[in-house]
Amino acid sequence: MSGQLFNFSSAYENQSAQTLDAALSNCDFYRTWQDHDPGKERSIDERFAALPVLTKKDIRENFPAGFVPKGRDLEAALARKEIEYVATSGTTEEKVTNIWNQRWWDRGEQASWKLNKYLSAVATGEHREVILTSAKSVGFLNDEKDLGLNERRLARFLYLNEKSSPHLWKKKHYQRMADELAEYKPDILEANPSYLSRLCFWALRNKVKLFQPKAVVFTYELPLFGQIDLVKKCFDVPCVSSFGATETGYVFIECEHGRLHQNSDFCRVDFEPFSKKHGGPFVGRGLVTTFHNEWYQLVRFDTGDVLRLAQHKCPCGRSGGYFLQSVEGRLAYCTRGVNGRLVTPAELDRVLFKAADLWSYQLFQSDDKKYLLRLPLSRSADIVDRLVAALKFLYGKNAKIGLEFNADILPGLSGKYVYSQSRLPLEVKDFLA
Repeated sequence: MSGQLFNFSSAYENQSAQTLDAALSNCDFYRTWQDHDPGKERSIDERFAALPVLTKKDIRENFPAGFVPKGRDLEAALARKEIEYVATSGTTEEKVTNIWNQRWWDRGEQASWKLNKYLSAVATGEHREVILTSAKSVGFLNDEKDLGLNERRLARFLYLNEKSSPHLWKKKHYQRMADELAEYKPDILEANPSYLSRLCFWALRNKVKLFQPKAVVFTYELPLFGQIDLVKKCFDVPCVSSFGATETGYVFIECEHGRLHQNSDFCRVDFEPFSKKHGGPFVGRGLVTTFHNEWYQLVRFDTGDVLRLAQHKCPCGRSGGYFLQSVEGRLAYCTRGVNGRLVTPAELDRVLFKAADLWSYQLFQSDDKKYLLRLPLSRSADIVDRLVAALKFLYGKNAKIGLEFNADILPGLSGKYVYSQSRLPLEVKDFLA
C-alpha cells in the first residue's frame, strides 16, 4: 500500500534512523528498548515496528530525565528560558507535563505551512494572527474579569478570548471579538472550530459581517461538519485543518484539496491498521516520532487518535509521507455498534450532519445497545424520525436510541468539547489488525 501511494524519501529514512539511534543511545528511557531493536542490518521500518509504543503514562512516569538526551543541561536551559515545562489539561489519564521548545515548535509549524498553497503564501512567520480558543489551551486565562486588548496580546498574536468556556460569553464578548477582528486585521485566524462556530452563529443571527482574514486554520480539536459549514457561511476564505499535539508539534496539515499531509520534515509516522471489521486497512492509529527536537525526544508516541488514510493520489501532487482522508477523532471518544464494530467520532458526525446539519451535540453509549443523543435544539417530530433512523443505520437496527432536547452542551475539563463517549471498554489492542 505505502509503496504505491505514499512515498518516503531516502532523506526521511535517514532522519528516522538517526533519530532512533540517538534516542536508543542517549535517552535513559529508550535504553530499555535496545533489546527490542533487531539491528541496523534490518530496514528502518522493521526496526521501528519491533519497538514498543510510547504512552502518556510512560511520559508521566519518566519525565523529564528519561527523554532528554545525555549531555544536555536541562536546568541551565530552563533558567535561560530556552525551554519551559508545559502541562496539558484534561482528565488524569490525558494530563502530561512536556518540555516546551518554542524554537522547535515554530520551525515545525513553518514547515507544515509549505504543504498548503494558501498558507505558504500568507504565513511568513511575521504575519498578524488572531487566536480564538479556550484560554485553558493558550493565551491568558481569566474567568473573573474581562481583559483588555493589550492584556491579550503577545508579539504578533491577539487572543480574542480569556475565558475557559464560551458559555461565559455574553453579548458584549461576541461584539468585542467582532470589533477586534476588524481593528487588528489579521492575516490568519486560528481557532477551535467549536469556539469559532459559536461566534459565527451569533454573527449570522445578528447580521454582523466579520472581518475576512486571508485564511482560517482549525486547530486544537476535530471540527464537526456543521461547524465547518457555519464558519464557511461567515468567512469566504480558505479553511485549513491542522493536526498535531503539544507533545509532537505539527503532524498533518490539510492541503488545498482537502487531504491532510504528513509534516515529514519534522516527524515520522508509523501507521498501524485496524482489522477489517473496525475499518482497516485504511483506518488505524498513527505513532509519531519527533525530529530535530534537541531537548525532548519522543519515539513511537501514541497520540490516541484514529486516522483514515487516503486511498487515491492527491490532486495537489504532494506524495511525501502519509496523507489522510481524515482524522477520525480520539479513540477514547469512539463508540461501538451493537455488533461491536468501532464507530469513530468522524463517522458519527458524518451521519448526524447528513441527517440534521448539527453543529453541536453529545452522544453517550451506556451499554452495547443503548445510546442517548443530547441536542441543544427544540424537539420536532421530523428531526426525531431522521435522527433515530440515521443512528439505527449507523449502530444497528437493534440499537435503542434516546433523544434529549434543549440540552446544555458544555466543554470538558480541557476547555475542549467531547461529542461522543462510550462506557464500553475501548482498548486499542482489540481493534488492531
